[in-house]
Amino acid sequence: MKKPTMDGLRQLVASQQVSESQQQTEQSTVSTEATDWLWEKMAEIYGEQWVRENGMKAPNMWNLALNGLPISTVKNGVAEIVKQRIAWPPNLPKFIELAQGVDTDGAFDRFINREPALSDVELKTRNECGHACRNLLPEDKARARFKNVYLKWQKRKDEGKMPDTNQKALPKHSADKLCDRLVQERMRSDKPKTDLEIRIEKLRGK
Repeated sequence: MKKPTMDGLRQLVASQQVSESQQQTEQSTVSTEATDWLWEKMAEIYGEQWVRENGMKAPNMWNLALNGLPISTVKNGVAEIVKQRIAWPPNLPKFIELAQGVDTDGAFDRFINREPALSDVELKTRNECGHACRNLLPEDKARARFKNVYLKWQKRKDEGKMPDTNQKALPKHSADKLCDRLVQERMRSDKPKTDLEIRIEKLRGK
């Protein structure tokens, strides 16, 4: 049997040290700073109920989800819980919504209770799906539909694509005049007319 050389032993030790270092790096990738702080605050707010339902330490899924958020965002989630007086401990998706300033359940409840909308996003959401959510869908599907539409408008707002809510529509008579003018200009143009335009001319007796 071939005896190991000193160089071989050095290489073996070095490779083991690299492997251990990589494992430590992977384990430390997910920071628990945010969840450690959050667990302490939630225990102060909800007492034994929080610990009983969520444990003494945060599950890894909470660590993974909150690791990508700034600590200021996590703190905002706790502030929203206190501000909105949320009596039941939120689950992970609900907490992230609160932390990011998106409370679709609260917006839905205000809509159902006929309370004023708190933002232009809420107003746009009500205008788009309010009738269906109030009159056509069961509550669970209505909440899901409302949430999807709300998040769509919230994304547009974040991207700067939200229509100006202060922009006023043209008065009806102005809109009618504009429409008539555009029609007249099209009729006088030299471009070939469509079948619809030909029928309109016939109806007008031209």
